[in-house]
Amino acid sequence: MMSFPILQGPQISALFQLFANSGIEARLVGGCVRDSLLGLPIHDIDIAVAAPPQMVVNALRRHNVKTIPTGIQFGTITAVVGDMAFEVTSLRRDCKTDGRHPVVEFGTDWLEDASRRDFTINALYLDADGRMFDFFGGKDDLANGVIRFIGDPAMRIKEDYLRILRYYRFLATHGRGMPAAIPALRQMRKGLGNLSTERIQREIIKLLKARNPLQAIDRMIADAIFSVLYDADPDVTLLQNLIQLEAHFSIPDSSANEFPLRRFFTLFRSYSQRDGNFYQKNFRLSCKQTRALETIESIIHVDDLRWVYHKYGKEHATDWIFLRTSMHDEGRISFCETALAKLSDQGDNHFPLNGADLLKINIKPGRALGEMLDQTERWWVVNNCLPTKDDCLSFCASLVGAEKENPLINL
Repeated sequence: MMSFPILQGPQISALFQLFANSGIEARLVGGCVRDSLLGLPIHDIDIAVAAPPQMVVNALRRHNVKTIPTGIQFGTITAVVGDMAFEVTSLRRDCKTDGRHPVVEFGTDWLEDASRRDFTINALYLDADGRMFDFFGGKDDLANGVIRFIGDPAMRIKEDYLRILRYYRFLATHGRGMPAAIPALRQMRKGLGNLSTERIQREIIKLLKARNPLQAIDRMIADAIFSVLYDADPDVTLLQNLIQLEAHFSIPDSSANEFPLRRFFTLFRSYSQRDGNFYQKNFRLSCKQTRALETIESIIHVDDLRWVYHKYGKEHATDWIFLRTSMHDEGRISFCETALAKLSDQGDNHFPLNGADLLKINIKPGRALGEMLDQTERWWVVNNCLPTKDDCLSFCASLVGAEKENPLINL
């Protein structure tokens, strides 16, 4: 029998003991079991129980465990033990569904519960003694990188159309090789129109955070998924180049833990260029994410890495390197290597001049002052941010009396 460190956690041990004392059979299920087999970090822990939800709530409350009725109508409650939260779901079967909201009945049959899950790799159960229950060969599929629906794919998809996108996401994160087409994915793709923007966005972002999502995206294009979601197929050329570079230099997306900014930008740039409101219509992005995308769009038109680093910092300078390099037709690796080396040499220098300094040398406030300050800052960057404050003031003095049409220093 395998050893599973996840079972050694004090909160999990306490929950299993609580359920056992209450006569409730409980097992870990789904992603936490799947990722334990792979030795991956565990983020969410789900527990399946052979008891109706109210019985579960009563047992937890008797032991002073905080409960939250997360989705109690579907049999799911959240149990908070110490600083950890666990989703506890009663065994159930789906009696009727519209592709989003099932009508369920609760029971005690583990096989029946497993049968209504989406993929074999997500129908793995683990009890408190470390015994695994695998009804559909999910463990072997996981080892072989096979993403397989449980039973008839069309039936599973009809129960929840989000499973279409979940298939591609798991293909990106856990699959190996390009699988054969599953006709139901293409045939039932219009059901994606029933899903909320938020649910679609979550799956797209999780897919893009995979080490290499290209095979899944290629399969989505072949199955005409993007044409349903966004009315057209994406241009994946930039994304392909970007992922190749990230892999070569072992530098993942700078915001991969939160939002895969570079990958998101390259996948959807062709859409946003056609429609300036694309992001607003199709995603629920935070202000921070929206600003980051706008910054990326602006800096890729700048020709000087030093200016990007000075104005936007190291993270966006790294984005600039990978995105500008992805746009090159040839010599990408050497271009990127040279740029990364230059970035590593950049210090944390700050422009030593401000508007008050120019007022002291009798530059009148207004537009001319701002333009002079901007020109001086660009000159300072061109000179590798080395000129001192006195050097910058001398440069400003040299600009006084120049022609009004005197162009800005071109970077």
